[in-house]
Amino acid sequence: MPRLHRQIRETWFDVLNAAADHWPNHSPFCREQICTAVTLILSFRKHDRNFSTRENWLSHHGEPIIRFCVDLVHNLPSPLLEKINRLVDVLVHEDRHSIVMLISELDQKQKAKGVYYTPPALAKYIISAALRSLKGQSQYSSSPPAVLEPSVGGGIFIREYLQQIIPSHSLDLNSKEVDWDFICRKAIPNIIAIDLSPAALVATQLAIAELLEEHHFRFNIDTKFNFFAGNTLNTKLSPIYSELKKHNNIQADRITPSLFWECCRTKNYDLVMGNPPFNALSEKSGSWIDNLLHGRGSDSENAAGKVSYFEVDESPLGEKKTWLHDDYVRFLRYAHWQIERNQAGCLAMVLNAGFIDNLTFRGVRYQLLKSFDQVEVINFGGDHRNARNQQDENLFGIETAIATLIASFDSGSHQSKSPAPVRLDSVTKPLSKIRYLRIDGGVKKKEAWCLNYSQNPDELPDHHPLGPLYAFDRKQSLSDQKFQDGWCVTDIFEKYWSAPVTARDHFVIDVSRSKLIERLRAFTDLRTSDETIRKTFFQTGRSKKYPAGDTRGWHLPTARRQLSEVDWESKITNCLYRPFDIRSIIWTPQMVDWPRAKFSTHMIVPDNPCLILRKQAPSTTEYNYVWVSQEIPIDGVIRSDNRGNEYCFPAFLHIENSNDTDNEQPKPLPSGADPSASMRRANLTLSFQQYVKNLWPNDHLHPENIFRLIYAVLHSQLYRQFFSGPLCRQFPRIFFPKSYRMAVALAKLGDQLIQTHTDLNFPEATGTDDWNSRAMDKKQGTVVQRINRNSNGYVNFPDGSSLFVAEEIWDFRIGTYQVCQKFLKDRIRSGLSTHLQQAFQFVIARIEATMKLMNAINSLMASSNGLASFDRCQIENRKGEGRPCLQD
Repeated sequence: MPRLHRQIRETWFDVLNAAADHWPNHSPFCREQICTAVTLILSFRKHDRNFSTRENWLSHHGEPIIRFCVDLVHNLPSPLLEKINRLVDVLVHEDRHSIVMLISELDQKQKAKGVYYTPPALAKYIISAALRSLKGQSQYSSSPPAVLEPSVGGGIFIREYLQQIIPSHSLDLNSKEVDWDFICRKAIPNIIAIDLSPAALVATQLAIAELLEEHHFRFNIDTKFNFFAGNTLNTKLSPIYSELKKHNNIQADRITPSLFWECCRTKNYDLVMGNPPFNALSEKSGSWIDNLLHGRGSDSENAAGKVSYFEVDESPLGEKKTWLHDDYVRFLRYAHWQIERNQAGCLAMVLNAGFIDNLTFRGVRYQLLKSFDQVEVINFGGDHRNARNQQDENLFGIETAIATLIASFDSGSHQSKSPAPVRLDSVTKPLSKIRYLRIDGGVKKKEAWCLNYSQNPDELPDHHPLGPLYAFDRKQSLSDQKFQDGWCVTDIFEKYWSAPVTARDHFVIDVSRSKLIERLRAFTDLRTSDETIRKTFFQTGRSKKYPAGDTRGWHLPTARRQLSEVDWESKITNCLYRPFDIRSIIWTPQMVDWPRAKFSTHMIVPDNPCLILRKQAPSTTEYNYVWVSQEIPIDGVIRSDNRGNEYCFPAFLHIENSNDTDNEQPKPLPSGADPSASMRRANLTLSFQQYVKNLWPNDHLHPENIFRLIYAVLHSQLYRQFFSGPLCRQFPRIFFPKSYRMAVALAKLGDQLIQTHTDLNFPEATGTDDWNSRAMDKKQGTVVQRINRNSNGYVNFPDGSSLFVAEEIWDFRIGTYQVCQKFLKDRIRSGLSTHLQQAFQFVIARIEATMKLMNAINSLMASSNGLASFDRCQIENRKGEGRPCLQD
């Protein structure tokens, strides 16, 4: 959808200002009613030949909301109506679908709710697939199905549904005349449409009126519509109904809370369809839907209410954080409940594509396969954040990948149907097959597929998803199944922690130790006012709730006073900030919000490398979200955003702190202690240690070498490519070679990798720029200078010198960072130039060494028949032995 022209926006705001003059008390539905009025006038202007006929029909036979809106248009004051008409003049040449999307974009509240209107071609495919499924069920051969759209949007699904059923109902076999009595007295009254926005319901009924007009409908036929403005999930009607009752010419009494509750909860539906909102921060939907998500439905709902999206294989997910409370998941669970309690029918929905293979959605996939006889999923892709290629476009023009789900339950396929819905368990009903297809490419290609399917439905490839993840993508399902044979890192390491978070990296961390000291001296000089410190060092705040620099748990004046009372200069130490990037940090509780004290205490054990991993990663072409550190790592080493934490797995534990309870403070290493092995123990679980003894019964691999072996396997291209899918959705699982000699060889390469990544005593780049002249990020109001590699392969430095960098080294990435560019950008940002080229050459040498070692690891594994030479770990033998947990 093209961006709105300035003229449209300016006209829209003129309309809102005029509306504010007309409704000075800011009626809660004022904005939506303006959208509705624009929709009405646009529709009438585009079909002016039947304006009076359709208007009269809507006024007499439409829903109370629609009749109220028609009256609203008639009663608008001239200044407001004039401005609305100016907006209509701009929009009138757009097609009907574009108008709905324009109105949605104008109403920013719709976008905030995650409402995106469905392209017509996609709606055509979904309805075709749903009707095809229903036609195969005998109970729908003579009577129209009961249809529910719980979040109606622009009404495109209902319009398409009627578009496809109207031609199939004629008065007789030899006549093309539509049986309007059947359509208007049976089909349309059997459709329930619900939406929070009255404007959406108006757009829906206008779409139906437009369709009926195209089929030469006689507008004198009485038709009953069942449209409700309200929240399907908590059965609350919109406040607009109280406004309707004030108008004597509109009888809104038939729309009652009890009727709405009945339509949402007790009426049975054969087809539940739609495109639910995608927003993660849902409006309060009440405890009923939350209980339904967890399988805690009431007894009256029987087994249909006992399906839990938080369980898989009859066991809890065990996830600390999930995305199962997003709006589209709530609507999916609601539709699932409706069809299963009916023991027949079909759900047809547009969803966020995350449900296809996301780790925390494995319970959703399992329950869908267990409940329904047929499951069809089309992945239309289009994830603009982590797209597989630049040509993969999104049908909606949004960042999030989308997919469709068609799931049907045929009561005729089962031998009996109990009066009370009884859910078949996995013993009597095996999990269904999944028909799955991914479509990559441009929008035109995807729309063409939808239209071709509608005309000539193709047989889609099917397969049985494999547990425990039950991924719908066949390739990912196979790799997921094999992936489960490996040892999860959380089963190998006894303890692991989230990486420390400072909450103010820009202030407490610096490339230059001297600059950090200078900054802290100014900060602890209590002769300087707090306001001056804020303006100098904290130009922007993290939240409008607090003064600039402050957070919920950190108060600048208090931190200044406390830090000035201690020997803070002795607290400056090193930290790992980014790959190949050691920096200075002030490590005190006054300045670091989440220091992970227990973890950092274990890191003072000499020669104690720490593995850095993420539980989930973007689906890039290669998995590279792994690093190692000998220093305290700060969250963001391999990916800096708010999409999950980084986790730290130290090789050894400080003995005096390894058994601390959560409430105890970690004990520091004694002064002058001998840094020998007696001060530490391996951070390995007992079950894993026993596995290693059984794998190589006649040999012994030291814990340090086990850590090195793990690091080497994680840098294998064979491993990364084969398990690219599961590695992006869960913690890595490690496979160990059956041959002890190969294990030793891999450990040696892993040791060299660790040394390459942690031996970073390169010359420090220095400069003379002070803090006030330092280049800040865009939030602070300045542009950061960036150094790039030119077409000849040279990098030019601020002092006029240049350096040739090979393309593969310049493009080398760790996590989300292009290492060379990131290293240079951060130092230029800090105003550092002296010795910069020398430090950069050091990084280039490290990247080159890394690439050679990764090739050596790959060659070693390939010469030993790849992953086939590795042991298939028997996960089932370890069940019940207890698992380590994330340490707070």
